This record gives sequence, C-alpha cells and structure tokens, in this order.
Amino acid sequence: MSTTGRIDSCVVPSPTVPVTKPVVRANSSLVKENDTATLTCETENAERIAWGRSNGRLPSDITLSNDNRTLTVSSIKRLDSGDYYCEAENVINKIKSDIYTLTVNYGPENLIITGPNGIESLFNLTVGTSLSLRCSAVSLPPPTYHWKHNEIDLGKYDSILTLDLSLKENGSYTCTASNSKTNITVATSVVVIVYVLIKPKSV
Repeated sequence: MSTTGRIDSCVVPSPTVPVTKPVVRANSSLVKENDTATLTCETENAERIAWGRSNGRLPSDITLSNDNRTLTVSSIKRLDSGDYYCEAENVINKIKSDIYTLTVNYGPENLIITGPNGIESLFNLTVGTSLSLRCSAVSLPPPTYHWKHNEIDLGKYDSILTLDLSLKENGSYTCTASNSKTNITVATSVVVIVYVLIKPKSV
C-alpha cells in the first residue's frame, strides 16, 4: 500500500491500445454492517490497476485479487462507508473511474426514551399535565418509530409522543425502532403513573 492510501498491482499488459475508462461495481446494492463487500474495477487493456478512497484511507483488512481488479472487505464496518475509485493505466494512457459511494447500513441500536428531564424509566405526573416522550436510536438509514400503550397500538409513527394526561394514560409506553435496510427491530419501554392531586381541606 502506498502512503496515499492507494494500492497498486501489476496485471497482464496489453500496451498496444488505450485503457478503457474503468467502472466500479459492487457485488450488492445493499451492504449491511458485518457483511462481506466486494468492489470490482471493470476495464480493458490495463497494465496496472490502483484503488483509492476519496474521503480517507482504504480499510486495513481488504483483500485484493491477483490481478487487483477486485477489492473485498470482510465484516465491513460503518466507518468503511465512503467514496471509492479505481485507476487503470498502461504505457499509452491512465484513466480514473467515477466515484462509487459505498454505504454501510447499520442499526438501530442504543434505543432510548427521554422525557423533559432526560432519560427516565418512571414518570409520576398529575392529571391535567402534559408529557412529551422522545424516542431515539443510532441507525442508518434513520429508523421508523412506533408507539404502543400497554401493548395497544397507538397508531403513532413519529419519534415524539405527546400525552395530555388523564387516568387512562396510566401504564407502560413502548417505542419500537425498525430499520428497513437491515431488517433489525428493537424496543424499549417506560412507565407513566398518573394520579389525582387532592388538595387538603381548609380547616
């Protein structure tokens, strides 16, 4: 590997005609974290092929084919997302491919529900007050959120759930986060206790 983050290798020469413009293709249009991802540099008449990454160094655990045309990353991580390219050359010319943007999908993970004072598992509030619960998770693409109250579907698909509290709002509130690309779904819950504030009788 060169100090610029590129990897070079010699392939079978064909120096009598120009190199065709290379095209980078992936083995799959959907890449999830911990998958194996393979990029192929499609070109003709190249003596040398080099790989690079526009927004950083190439991953350290890549595997190259003998002719350098394929680049494989095993157990790919989210930090391996980025803009990849290959460059083909012979004694006549050198041509760089267009950028191929590799997106690694992941999550949801670290799902939490927060209230007005941050992360809480239990909320004690009086009738007539309001409560906003916010659900958040680490995910790419952003997840779809879904709320339930005592396992009953609320039909709410936003990250924020606002409640105007009466006694019927007592119970457990569950937020579910789903990622349509990774097919991962996670859930977490909090408990809301609503009570009537009884004013003491004046003597």
